[in-house]
Amino acid sequence: MEDQLHRKEGTWMRFPFNHLRNLALHLECDAYKADEARALSRGVGKFLDRAIQVETLSLSIWRVREDPDNPSPPLDFLEYALEAPLPRLRDLKLSLQTREDSIVRLLRDHSSTLRSLSLKCVRLLSDNRGSWRSVIQQLPHILTLDKVYLENLRDSEFGADVLPPGLFEWRSDSEEGTEYEKAIEYYALRGGDFPALEEPPGYGS
Repeated sequence: MEDQLHRKEGTWMRFPFNHLRNLALHLECDAYKADEARALSRGVGKFLDRAIQVETLSLSIWRVREDPDNPSPPLDFLEYALEAPLPRLRDLKLSLQTREDSIVRLLRDHSSTLRSLSLKCVRLLSDNRGSWRSVIQQLPHILTLDKVYLENLRDSEFGADVLPPGLFEWRSDSEEGTEYEKAIEYYALRGGDFPALEEPPGYGS
């Protein structure tokens, strides 16, 4: 079943995307059909392998029909989606579920070109003890960014369940954010002393 889906996804995604410069992919899959979700991830990977001119990429993959009382299989949507680096990628926006090692690998693979990063509604799977605390600490050592945006990031520490909220879930409507958010994003851009990730009193009220 999985191999058939893999071949089907690869057929329609293969051509002719090698001239694209700006690309937005917003995809959904059934939370309880793991084979289909893996095939979708591999299909996206084949598609992106041929989008070698892409400079701006927005990738959103989410599961539908999920029941909080019946946990779905843990699926890393970056495991196959970006196996080969995009040589011109400068602006990356992600909204999906993944693991710390996958997202760190992706950022390292694009460290020479990536200058703008947006992570919004990204969940780190807890099965390998990945954390946003670790990922954010690594950002200034991996990337040289001009712009970063962080909103509603979840892991086993922040937003593991419906409550408590995810990291930066109550982000201000202002694009610049509050002083709390700006301090963390400044660290991601410039490094220095790592700021506290815990929400300050009154945040989001």
